[in-house]
Amino acid sequence: MNYIKIGKYVIKYDDFQIESEYMNFLWKLDAFNCPQNENADFYYKIGDFYKQEEIENILGESLFKEYSGFYYNEINKCNEGLIYTRRITQGNKIILAYKISQDWKLWEVICDETKTNGRYAFEHFNILFSYIILNYGAIVFHSSLIEYKNKGILICGPSGTGKTTHSRLWRDKEQPLIINGDRPLCIKEDGIWYGYGTPWCGTSGEMINRRVSIKAVVILEQYDKNILTKLDTMTALANIIPNVIVPMWDKDMMNKAIDCIESILLNIPVYNLKCQPNYEAVDLLKNEIHKY
Repeated sequence: MNYIKIGKYVIKYDDFQIESEYMNFLWKLDAFNCPQNENADFYYKIGDFYKQEEIENILGESLFKEYSGFYYNEINKCNEGLIYTRRITQGNKIILAYKISQDWKLWEVICDETKTNGRYAFEHFNILFSYIILNYGAIVFHSSLIEYKNKGILICGPSGTGKTTHSRLWRDKEQPLIINGDRPLCIKEDGIWYGYGTPWCGTSGEMINRRVSIKAVVILEQYDKNILTKLDTMTALANIIPNVIVPMWDKDMMNKAIDCIESILLNIPVYNLKCQPNYEAVDLLKNEIHKY
């Protein structure tokens, strides 16, 4: 049994099967390890694996279905809570399944056909974690989080807009820390919004266990020149919502996500940065951040 701490939340998790040395992903969790704690907030369990037909038999009402390339994810009710499945679209084969308790505190892996010895299942688990922490007044952004002179900057945008490139331009020119390249956790503590690193960082490979107060949120957009605009509240809200990880199928959790975003907007400026991948874009944002 092992324990990690992400932000202020402790997750107990079962041992994974260790892969060969050059494929071992457990090093990612080293920075988040914490002493054993019987009062863990959540439990990530490797359960007894079900066959596909057994999973199909316990599925109830479908709450949400989302397609992504060759795969789709689905949330279904079941007698014990919820079932989250990831399937191959062609043939409808289940490759991952998690059973979620009604209080969302127990996540049990009940199917893993990915042949990655638990690595893919834990990586995909970041989505479920992002959902549940909304109940605790926290929210996960699809963004890069950098720390520049003790100031946290969230750089948001859909995949392919250049979040990683812009963050690394910052690092090359101004030597900030890249706390997380894809999935930072944001928590309000003592009236201040902080960004935390998590063990999930997409393909960026950028992640450390560190906290920084957030001073700006930036919506990145590719353009043929560099233009920085401070957004009004309604425009900022519309631009931030696509860049947070929320369960669109759950009205209550969606409302909690909106509450988090509205609190952020009351305390932190939000900008649209239309830019080219160059140092001039870094300078434009840096000069604005210096005001805070």
